[in-house]
Parts: sequence; C-alpha cells; structure tokens
Amino acid sequence: MNNTVSVITRTRRRPDFLRRALSSVAAQRLPGDGQVEWVIVNDDLPSTAVADIASAARDQGLSCVQIDTGVEAGGGRAAAANAGVRAASGWAYLLHDDDDTLAPVALAALSEALAAQADFAASACGVEEVSETGAEDLNPSVSASPMFQRDCPLSLIEVAYRNPLPPIGLLVRRSAFDKAGGYDDGLPVLEDWEFLLRLLMQGEVECIPRLLARHHRRTAEGNAANSADELHRRWDIIIRNRLLRADINAGAGGIGALANVHDRLTGERLNKLLGSVSGFARRFGHKPR
Repeated sequence: MNNTVSVITRTRRRPDFLRRALSSVAAQRLPGDGQVEWVIVNDDLPSTAVADIASAARDQGLSCVQIDTGVEAGGGRAAAANAGVRAASGWAYLLHDDDDTLAPVALAALSEALAAQADFAASACGVEEVSETGAEDLNPSVSASPMFQRDCPLSLIEVAYRNPLPPIGLLVRRSAFDKAGGYDDGLPVLEDWEFLLRLLMQGEVECIPRLLARHHRRTAEGNAANSADELHRRWDIIIRNRLLRADINAGAGGIGALANVHDRLTGERLNKLLGSVSGFARRFGHKPR
C-alpha cells in the first residue's frame, strides 16, 4: 500500500520564502510508516538557489524532487501545479505554495481524516489568514485571523458562490485529481477555485475544524494591486460564464447555475434594500437629491 503523502510547492524567484516552506514541510510527521515527499516546482529556468534548498531538504532526511519548468517568463500557476502532481508519488497531495506554512501536525491530521473516508475526494483543515508587511521579503506577521473553519463536509453550493479555502488547507486524493482532470492550464488565476468545483463533483471533502494551516498575504499597492484585482474580476466572470454555458448546452441546471445565482440574488436583495431605504426617507420627509 502506498504510504507516501506528497507536498507540492510552486515557487518562482523567492528563495527566502522557499526556505521558510522547507521548515514547514520538514516539520511534518505522518503516523506509522507514512512518508512525506516534497516536490518543488521551480517555474523558471534552473536555479542554483532552488537546487541548494532542495539539497538542504535531502540533508534533513526529506525525500525531495525538484522540477524546473524551463520557462523564463513562467509557465503559470496551473501548469506548475499539474507538473508537481504528476511528478509526485503519493496517494494524496497538498499544494503548499512557497509563502504559506503548516502546523507540524497538519499533514498527519489531514491524511488520517482522508484515509478514514475511503470514498471522499479530499480533506480540509482550518486555515488562518496571516497579513504580513511588505511585498517581497519575509516580514513578521502583523495580524492573523481564521479565514476557513468547518466541522462538516464542504458544501458545493458554498464553493460555487466563492472559494472559501486556499490550497494550503486541502489534501487531495490523487485518484480524485486524475478523475477531475487536473488544473486548467488556461487559467492565469483562480485555478484552485475552478479545480475545487470539479473535485467536488468527484466526492466529498471532509473538514476538520482545527486551525492547522496559515495562508500568508502581503498587500500590493498602486498599479500592482489594481492589475491583480482586475485580473481576478475578469477571470471570475469568464469561469462563471463557461460553467453556465455548459449547463445551458446540456439542457440542465448544474454548477453553472449555482455559480451564477448569487449575482441575481444579490441584485434582488440590493434593490429591495434600496426600496426600503427610499420608503423610510419618504416617510420622514427626506427629499432625494
């Protein structure tokens, strides 16, 4: 029986973050004879810095595989994730991006939860969002708050509305990844949300409420922030449109309907609220400007 769990780290020109990720992965211990495998996907030309970190991981007794995509401009998040999963040997995997971290018991808790549910597609733990100062360098965290925490299986309706769960908190069964078809290489962003929707079509995601993962974020400013927001808004619409078209072409309701119904409901509720405010203003003699 395969007793290996793979941790896949996508990285690109951020050796300081990758060293922090090494500390996070190296601290993981699986029960019994379980083994942790670390797959580093360097989305760039070969890098001495990445090779040195991979060597340091092996020196610590960690099984480590390094992949260089060889694409100087970067091949993208989805392609890097697919490359990592396909190079992994574990029965399950977790995407641990270079700037995120795990509690030492995280992988053991997630793997035990998933192994206990043979027909489930994945398991998830609670995730804290950690805000850090600066954009590039490692900085002390300035705040941390729960961003995901559930004590029951993940709801497909909730995920269709928005993605509540970053990859650092999700352990995926490899066979479910294969059935779902992997990540969409054509998506520059939101590939984890689109994949999670298809993964939930393969089976349930068991949730354990313990906060065992940390999603670190740094606030971009100026044009960088504007560009990122615009890109996410653009692809959020495109993904929802694709899903809805698939439903329409199939002549039945499905994920597309779930992913788009919130827009209509939000609009209806907003109109109702505005109507109530206008009625309240008229009642007390306020004249609109």
